[in-house]
Amino acid sequence: MSEPLRLIAPDPVKHRDEMLDLIAKVFSHSGYYDFHGRLREGYYGHSHYDHAASRIGMLDNKIVTHYGVWDYQMRIGTAQVRTGGIGVVATHGEYRKRGLMDMTARASIEAMRTLGYDFTILFGIWNYYHKFGYTRAWADTNINAEIKLFPEMPKGLKTKSAPAKPDDELAALYNRYHATSTGTAVRPTYRATFYPVDKNWTCTRWLGKNGKTAGYVLMKLENSRPVVMELVGDIETGLAVIRAEAENRDAWEVRFEKLPPESDLGRWLRRGTCRVETQYIASGGAMIQLLNLRQTLEKMAGELGRRLASSGAKKFSGTLAVGFHKETVGLAIKNGRVKVVSGPVKSAHAVRAGDALAQLLIGTDDPALVCAQQNIKLTGAAAELLPILFPQQPILLHQADRY
Repeated sequence: MSEPLRLIAPDPVKHRDEMLDLIAKVFSHSGYYDFHGRLREGYYGHSHYDHAASRIGMLDNKIVTHYGVWDYQMRIGTAQVRTGGIGVVATHGEYRKRGLMDMTARASIEAMRTLGYDFTILFGIWNYYHKFGYTRAWADTNINAEIKLFPEMPKGLKTKSAPAKPDDELAALYNRYHATSTGTAVRPTYRATFYPVDKNWTCTRWLGKNGKTAGYVLMKLENSRPVVMELVGDIETGLAVIRAEAENRDAWEVRFEKLPPESDLGRWLRRGTCRVETQYIASGGAMIQLLNLRQTLEKMAGELGRRLASSGAKKFSGTLAVGFHKETVGLAIKNGRVKVVSGPVKSAHAVRAGDALAQLLIGTDDPALVCAQQNIKLTGAAAELLPILFPQQPILLHQADRY
């Protein structure tokens, strides 16, 4: 290598065309021009892409690497945390296997940390991103369900279908419906189009008595079978809309993509006949990294207090020390409330974790299982407090908001 890799934040004007050209070449599985168009039309253009946190690598007077960051608010119960979604990680074909992406990724992660992000999430290739501090976030589940037990379309229900496209009415409805759904993004995220991988998505709305949208279903077709990307609103009305679409296609089964089995909709579907397909990946798929422990716990304090107040442990009084690598932050628990302690903290009740602390904070799995699998050390009353403060969650990030 004749010169060192120069790592910089991409300029939205100066670097745009060359950067999109590199990305479209690396992700040309659907065709260079097709992917380039998707980038311009809504994936990069008119989106929440963060130039300040993203990084490109310059070598030989050209862009040879790209690590993209999409800035959004993620819910953890009622809390909202700033999250950097990672997408289109790309290396020029002539510059691979030189460690250039390693440097680019680390520079972007440090930029996110400095800019005040709480977490970063990506959907990664297997056995690669763990070396940067990412750990498994959740296991995506698809549910294939027979429609014979779905409700029939209510008489007089008014619906309208159109190609799926974000708008303020849908975003407001989504945010109300998913106000406490861990993992979901606060919308709007993409403004010109939903995550632009499939162009054949349709949006079917049903209207309330006031003539406004009361709920909707985002669907696509695969071999004439409906695939449900998201259902917002009354579950049984939504399922009736889905059933009608399936029957029009002579389909007896539909697939619900990326739907937690323990969600309200997942529980409804499991009353009937269905196949639940979950894939667990140690390093790959949905992965998460905690960037700012204290700031994250401060944002979560209200949610932690709500969980504590609804439990049988609200009489506990003391401090839980939460250790993350070399950092420790205290949670003062008293009278059913939780407050982040300022300054150094020592306590007999402690959690000592590395990268896997992120799993506890978002509720990846049962906390006892996470601690056993990830060698997380607990002392004092920590083992009793974790299931209350950090219970397993039905984590959900809809395809429309992915990156």
